[in-house]
Amino acid sequence: MRGCLGGLVLVLVLGAGAGCRVLPARPPAPPPSGPVVRVGYIANGVAAGLGFVLEEGGLLASQRLAVSFQRYGGPEGMRRALAANDLDVALGLPVLTAARLMEEDVPVRVVAAVQRADEQVVVLANSPLQQLRELRGRAVGTVGAGSQGDLLLRTVLSASYGIAPSEVRLSTGTETQLVAQLESGTLEAAVLRGLTIDGLPERSRYRLLGDLGTEWQAATGSPAPPLVGTVTLRRGFREGYPEVAARVLAAVVLAVRWGREHPSEVAQLMMRNLRMTESNAQNYARRWSAVWEARMDEAVVAGFLSQLESLRAQGLLRDPPSPALFDPSLWPQALALVD
Repeated sequence: MRGCLGGLVLVLVLGAGAGCRVLPARPPAPPPSGPVVRVGYIANGVAAGLGFVLEEGGLLASQRLAVSFQRYGGPEGMRRALAANDLDVALGLPVLTAARLMEEDVPVRVVAAVQRADEQVVVLANSPLQQLRELRGRAVGTVGAGSQGDLLLRTVLSASYGIAPSEVRLSTGTETQLVAQLESGTLEAAVLRGLTIDGLPERSRYRLLGDLGTEWQAATGSPAPPLVGTVTLRRGFREGYPEVAARVLAAVVLAVRWGREHPSEVAQLMMRNLRMTESNAQNYARRWSAVWEARMDEAVVAGFLSQLESLRAQGLLRDPPSPALFDPSLWPQALALVD
């Protein structure tokens, strides 16, 4: 383990009415049982927080697991590791990447959703635009073709407002570039993450035109918000060590809860690992619940399948999405360990 959270040590207490607590010292972890679990996560940007909490907090050790953590610069690294059987658990893997692995006949299973889409459409405060339906013919920026914000925008405009992607002047850039282009008038609207919006200087200069998560739910009829990050397991690990896999998922659930309940420690964690400014780290901690949510039920599976079908319609998947990619059966076992 790399250290402790915010100068304190995280210890897990299981049992009725218990949860995660921060104590001045951690009692010895129970001896591990089962195989060494190879856990990977993205160690930069928004996707990094849950992995940092899980690794540095000792939550997997408290579940009597021996763990080898592997940090990646993005989902492609985790995809390659899963394909090569060099990874058992991919934390925060995009559901699109998991579906592409299945198309490649890599035996993986999605056992939970953990990360929400957090994209919103922003305009300048004095913009004449008042609704998303007014974006036809307008210049709109996203962080990249095929990015989560780009895909959500295309789905919402097409399904809810009858606006084809070709009817919007789409351009791409980093979020910093998109904000600058909004200011210069090159763009009339931009798709930004909520975390970025909260951290904008002179926040009052900008106005939200629409929350793409809420809009996506209305467009698709899904009761679940667009959940993009997953806990994905190699099928051999899931089937060979079902009790161990349940303990892994239990630790993930507790990490999500701990982050929600300990914003100060989360901010310290992000500053130390990513050299975030204090202001940006505090913004990240405040938005924890808007980004991280561990769940797995029929609504989540249906939402994932709806997203993947939309992505296939846009040419990003070859095959129709398969329900066999999703394995909700581990979820009740994991909850029994923490509730």
